Amino acid sequence: YCGGFGARSKNNVDQLVGAGCGPRNRRTIIKRARMSSALDFDGDYGKDYRVSIQHAVPGYDVLHEIGAAAMAATANTANDVLVVGPGPGDELPQLLDACPSARVMVVEPSAQMIIECRQNIEQHAGKNRCTLIQANLEEAVLSHLDGSQFDAVVCHNVVHLMPAEQQKELLVQLAGLVLPGGHILLSSHTESSDANLVEKVLLVATQRLSDRGLARDKIEQLLAGLNTVIFPLTQERMASVLAAQGFHRPVQLFQGLFSRLW
Repeated sequence: YCGGFGARSKNNVDQLVGAGCGPRNRRTIIKRARMSSALDFDGDYGKDYRVSIQHAVPGYDVLHEIGAAAMAATANTANDVLVVGPGPGDELPQLLDACPSARVMVVEPSAQMIIECRQNIEQHAGKNRCTLIQANLEEAVLSHLDGSQFDAVVCHNVVHLMPAEQQKELLVQLAGLVLPGGHILLSSHTESSDANLVEKVLLVATQRLSDRGLARDKIEQLLAGLNTVIFPLTQERMASVLAAQGFHRPVQLFQGLFSRLW
């Protein structure tokens, strides 16, 4: 969690603009950062997403609960919040509560997920503060978001959908959308650099999936996605990239096996 406890320094604005993170250079960054995922959120994967994500991310609901608490504790006076790739938007109602005056802009490329986002906020009193944009982030930055920066950027379970180099590009892109003194709330699949420790955690993760009633072939399908569809974001990589963009060291708020929230 790069905010409040580890916010973007207001003293690094000139340095950031010079490094290519100011509005004048944002188009260059976006052209380099064409992100994609092998998962079809408009197909069968998207239809089953709410079930599969509960299997894939231990403590999925708790992660969002803690994320909303972090926003309420450190960014509740935010005027503008950007949410990147929320899928069905399970975090949106809590986020609207946590930031009661904020305009919340949601960028989600999947048409199916945009429909579910809309359904998720339909009964919320703050729904009119929420703008849903069906687009990739790079497309949105060059159109709807051109030149905009936000008090907070929220990005759950997106960074791990791309390999390491693209992860770095996305982190730089997200950082460039945050106002000085603003916040990033980020969650991702992550693994230790200790291979033996990874194996031990993987045994527990596999047993958990079995205990949840998944068939062996479904478990094997999930595990086969590691490092082919899901790519771990290391805390060291994230901290290094964000430090170069003027952020303080991230504060880890939650971990459930391989899933972490900062």
